Amino acid sequence: MFFMSLLVLSMAGAVSLPKTGQTTSYATGDDGYIEAGVAWSSPRFTNNGNGAMTDNLTGLVWSQNANLPAALKTWHQALDKEVFKQKYL
Repeated sequence: MFFMSLLVLSMAGAVSLPKTGQTTSYATGDDGYIEAGVAWSSPRFTNNGNGAMTDNLTGLVWSQNANLPAALKTWHQALDKEVFKQKYL
């Protein structure tokens, strides 16, 4: 999901990067000097109510349970399952 949104944004020619939060400047032109980027979203995280959390700044979705899945899967098996869900569910 995040990859797709980045792809669309990059094709449009603009990507909004978040601020790093650095405010101290160590050299002219560094991030503390420029303080570029978009402000962090508030709230930063949203509980989806289904065992997942969404990072509203990046669009990434995280599981609340670090021990998932119960059965081990290869990277390709996990991707195949996600593609199946998007097509048929």
